[in-house]
Formats: sequence, structure tokens, C-alpha cells
Amino acid sequence: MDISAYDYAQKAMLAKSADTTHEILSQLINEKHIQLRASVAANIATPAAMLMKLSKDKEWDVREKVSQNINTPVDVLLYLANDKDTNVRAGVASNSNVPISVMFNLASDIQPVVRISVASNPNVPAKILEKLAFDDVDRVRSRAAQHPKLPVGQLAILVEDENWEVRRGVARNHSITIDLLHRLASDCDAEVRTDVAANPNSPVNLLIALSRDEDGNVRGNTAKRLPCDSEHFMAMTADDDYHVRLCAAENRNCPVDVLVTLVNEDDFFVQASAKEGLRRKTMEAWGKEVSEGFSLSTDINDGPIKKTVGDILLEAGLSNVYQTIQSAELTLIVKTNTEKSITQAEQDQSRVPCVKTLRM
Repeated sequence: MDISAYDYAQKAMLAKSADTTHEILSQLINEKHIQLRASVAANIATPAAMLMKLSKDKEWDVREKVSQNINTPVDVLLYLANDKDTNVRAGVASNSNVPISVMFNLASDIQPVVRISVASNPNVPAKILEKLAFDDVDRVRSRAAQHPKLPVGQLAILVEDENWEVRRGVARNHSITIDLLHRLASDCDAEVRTDVAANPNSPVNLLIALSRDEDGNVRGNTAKRLPCDSEHFMAMTADDDYHVRLCAAENRNCPVDVLVTLVNEDDFFVQASAKEGLRRKTMEAWGKEVSEGFSLSTDINDGPIKKTVGDILLEAGLSNVYQTIQSAELTLIVKTNTEKSITQAEQDQSRVPCVKTLRM
């Protein structure tokens, strides 16, 4: 199949598609446009022989894509690990298939961006991370601090690092201990405390403490993760900072009555977040809410004017949510009436006297 008559857009689509045949890819690797060759180099369908040819392309953009391709043969990665271009070597360092011996060499690369890529590699050994955790460049130490394979002993040292970005990297580590999270929760830099609040390992008692933080971003991340049945979460739904209220609405377990209240407030961004939270609710979820007493006629006391849930939803343009709740209410009514009818029929049946057949 000859594609020489195709325009650039058509060729670009073919170069990116994993369904493109080897025959067509073999034509595209000779294209004069750099981006077309780069797209072929990034394509997971490109065979090893073509990747080898593209690894010698004169443009670093193309060689970089080869270095990042998960299907690039190891011998090609070894070749590109010595490339003169920093971006190409960084691509090799980030490739999950790069040999450990190559990672050791790249961990000493003169360019920080290459060492950062090594520290970001999911398969990097702990021994290399320990070395990078004490790199002279802050950004390298920060990236090493985030890696879940970095031993706790090194994390404990980096908690005291003079650079806030490094301490923030520790706060983002999902293998961090609760003890270290508590230490970082009182960090002088708000960015560090913000990531402590976002860390899935932060316990509830630590989140409660952070819910009173002076910084709105810290309180915001806390509002996303606090249990919604706590008084501390409810206080955050009325926080003076709109960002905190917005984050409270983003909490996956935010009560529906709170979402409706937030839909009714003045701030556009808080409204938008609350609306999205209501739209996310499934029919099953609304059925559960209705069975527990929530309804369109529920009063929402927010300010001097009392409104019902139904009023607020319609005013906010959430007619679909309104109709879903209405359907859930009707379903509950039908179910309740049916159960009553069955119960009544059973009771009536039990009152019918038993007639014995007499033998003559």
C-alpha cells in the first residue's frame, strides 16, 4: 500500500496508530517531517528493526521517542544510553526495561534531568535511590524522596532536608510511616503540609489537626479526605475560604444535603463542584438516600429563605438529578404499597375459618 499521496494529517494518524501495518510504518520512517518519524518511534506497534534504525536518526526528538518506547530492544537502549543529547539519555533512564547496570551509570550522569529520570523509574533498585537521595541537586533528592522503594531510614533523614521541595517529596511518598507524617504535619512550609494532608497514609487524627491549619490549601486537601460524618468535616463545608468548601464538595462521601446546600451558595466554583458531586450519584445511590428519608421536599435551611431540595435543584439547572430522585421516590412508594398489600392479604387469609370435611 503506497501512502505517498496521503496528506500530513493522514500520515500523522497512521504514524500514531497501533493498528498500522509494518508495511506502512516502513514508509513513514523515511518521511522528511521530524514529527512523523518521532510518532513512529513512539508507536508500540513499531518492530525492533525499525526502532534500531530510528535510534540513529539525526534528530534528537526521534531518538528520544525510541529511548522511551517499552518495546525498544535492550541493545538499542545500551546504545542510546551514551547519546550526546540529554533528553535521549533521560528517556533511556525512564524506560522500565533498561538494565540495572545502565541505571547505575546514568545515576552519575552530569545532567540532573537524567538523574531525575533514574529516580523516577519504577524499577530502580533501592541502592541507586539511596545514592540519589543525597544528590547535590535539590530536584534529584526530591524525586528520590517520592519513590516508594526508598528505605525508611533515608526518608527519616530527608524529613530534615533544608530544601522544602525535598521535604515535600517525602510527604508525597506512599511508603512513608505515620510517625514521619506527623513530623511533616508541623513543617514551616505550607506546601509540605498540603501534601501530608493528601497522603493516603495520613490517619484521621492527623487530618483533624490539619483541618485547623492556617493555610487554605492544607485545609482543602484535608476536606477531600476527612470522614464526612465528623463535626470537623461539617465545619469545613462552611469554611471562610471558598477553596476549602469546594474541596469538601469533591469529597466522594460528601452527604447529599451538604452538596445541595453548596449548590445554593454564591461562589461559582463551589457551585460547580457541588453540582458535579450530585451528578456523580447513581440511581442506586439515590435509592438508598431516599429510603433513609431524603426527598425533594426536604427543607434546606441556608439563610433567611427556606427552600426545598427540589427548588434548589431546579433553580441550579439540575433537572436530571431532580428526575432521578423523583423516580427513586416513586419506586419506594410502589415498593412500600406492594409490601403493605401483600401483608394485608396474608392477614386476611389468616382470618378465613378452616372448614373441615365431614365424613358421611
